[in-house]
Amino acid sequence: MSYSVDDVVSNAFKKRMILDSFFAFNCSGTMKVSTWVYDKGEWYYVSSSGAMIANDWVKDNGKWYYLASSGKMLRNTYTPDGYYVGNLGAWQ
Repeated sequence: MSYSVDDVVSNAFKKRMILDSFFAFNCSGTMKVSTWVYDKGEWYYVSSSGAMIANDWVKDNGKWYYLASSGKMLRNTYTPDGYYVGNLGAWQ
């Protein structure tokens, strides 16, 4: 997964908890869906419903990524189910 500075800027968002799930909204208040969001040096993924994914795998562009309980993408570590994810977060 690679992103430019423009991607990071366009992914600026506010995180809000609604009914025990986090949702991401862009600066104009539009809810982000089915996309990666970047916040404070970490990547998160929001589903088609807009809810942030946590404790689960996401397949993006043919690669698998694991999102921790906090929702952040794991990098350079083993997932709870024993798979190694590399520097860019993709399952090796």
